[in-house]
Amino acid sequence: MKNVDEHRETEDSKFKLGRREFGQAALAAALAATTTQTGSATVHPNPPGIKICTSYRADPTDEDLLFLNQIGVEYVSLGATPETANAEAFTKMRERYESAGIKVYNIGSGVGPSGSLHNMPEVTLNLPGRDQKIAEYKNYLRYVGAGRRTLHDLCTHGQRYLE
Repeated sequence: MKNVDEHRETEDSKFKLGRREFGQAALAAALAATTTQTGSATVHPNPPGIKICTSYRADPTDEDLLFLNQIGVEYVSLGATPETANAEAFTKMRERYESAGIKVYNIGSGVGPSGSLHNMPEVTLNLPGRDQKIAEYKNYLRYVGAGRRTLHDLCTHGQRYLE
């Protein structure tokens, strides 16, 4: 029994880290993780400073666009309806706002053919209809990708569902 305890103490002493050593090891691991990532994402630089953004309708009138420009809105966040939840409509929304000098910051993932694509209990709780919701969400991502060019963000809590 004594040999086992001595062996255990010898092994434990090899792995004892003080707070400073532990912090250094954690920092080194974090730096290594960030420097080894590769990807093909395009970064669209945003100038520093406050961005004036508002939620607005997908089909603004000329008066709406004039008003938004007059009050200094630079970005809009748009919602989608079942009728506008497709690549063509997303592109049309973006182009309409950009024609007035306003950038579309995001298009929310609010709807799909089976209803809401926001906080989907079917997916998180593995309920019936899960696969349909995942397929609809993937389509939503394709639509945003097709119409996106200048979209800066996806307004969604669903990314974790597809990992």
